[in-house]
Amino acid sequence: MKVTQRHRDIAKLIWEDKITQGEMAKQFNISQDTISLWKREPEFQALLDELDKEAQASARRVLLKYSERASKVLVKLTEEKDGNFLHGEETVRKSAVDILEAGGVKSTEASESGSGRNIIIIRNGNGNKA
Repeated sequence: MKVTQRHRDIAKLIWEDKITQGEMAKQFNISQDTISLWKREPEFQALLDELDKEAQASARRVLLKYSERASKVLVKLTEEKDGNFLHGEETVRKSAVDILEAGGVKSTEASESGSGRNIIIIRNGNGNKA
């Protein structure tokens, strides 16, 4: 299959998932069966995969742009004044876990038997308790 601009346009519409295959067929004056056949072609699948990769790269750029700011907010949530957290204990706990996980440290929650309290188990990159 030689990829044409029509293939690219239809792949983008499929990826965006805003109109039906029937509407695409009418818009491009082709049959729905043709679109179904194209979807099975490796070259057409490659177009869809490329759209996925572009969207993921774009999302990563946005997340990276705001990651420093988000990290500062999380750190601020863990601050204390006069020995007391400025925010609720649950907010502080979640913020601390988020900071650790963003730094590549894995954590899992476990209930402390009978206490109703949750404890955090920190694991290093090998999955071992740290």
